[in-house]
Amino acid sequence: MINGQYVLAAIQLHHNAYDCSFLEFGPDKLLNIQIGQLLKSKYIDEVIINVPDDEINRKFECFVSDKVHVFYGSFEPDQRLDEAVNHFNGDIVVNIYGNQPFNQADIIDTALDHMIKEKKVYYSTFSFCLPARLSFKIFKRGYIKEYYCDKNDYQHPWLLKHWKRHLGLAELWTTGVYSEETVHIFRDFYNMFGSETTLDNLFEFYNKFNVFESHSEVCNHQKRILFYPAFEESYTFDLLNFFLRKNYIVDFVVNDL
Repeated sequence: MINGQYVLAAIQLHHNAYDCSFLEFGPDKLLNIQIGQLLKSKYIDEVIINVPDDEINRKFECFVSDKVHVFYGSFEPDQRLDEAVNHFNGDIVVNIYGNQPFNQADIIDTALDHMIKEKKVYYSTFSFCLPARLSFKIFKRGYIKEYYCDKNDYQHPWLLKHWKRHLGLAELWTTGVYSEETVHIFRDFYNMFGSETTLDNLFEFYNKFNVFESHSEVCNHQKRILFYPAFEESYTFDLLNFFLRKNYIVDFVVNDL
């Protein structure tokens, strides 16, 4: 709760071939890890798993607890979110991607603080400096249409400061689990850190696979990189182009997890 206002975190999901909620990592299911991250927030009162009203989605009942509930609503995501907000009487809603174990309570709480301080009815962290699946939007009850119409890219000073050491790579990091390749990546992460999906651990994980080495024989304006891309394949060319634009010489690529 913030300023006497009840805060919901709504995870938009649909159990289908692309949903990884029930995949097990040690004793944890992926959705349990995500829920645990959200409940670290000092403001979030309740987490809602927001799914279409379909018999197959009754599987999500296994995640229900005192602060976690499932809402069965419309097959249209925007309408379902509106229905859930009204059903649970949320004053403020944090809308979250599903299959995202790296949700960061401190970033959510900071965004809520700024939203209240700046007297806004919705707040977006969609930005080039934050990985897409770490981005989220917040809105006050009754302002869902304004919230959905906002397609802007925001560069909040507090967010830029938080990510200033990682601006070139942040948008390329895989932080969602939504395909066979990203499942392998997260399993590698889990084997290293368990369910402690902190940003520091995320940075350390990727830095282990992307090792920068400078050599004296390379001109001063160039650097040589030993490149192991721990990314899904679609990111590889974008990332290589990023280094080439920065005058890096790529020694070799190991594209095998």
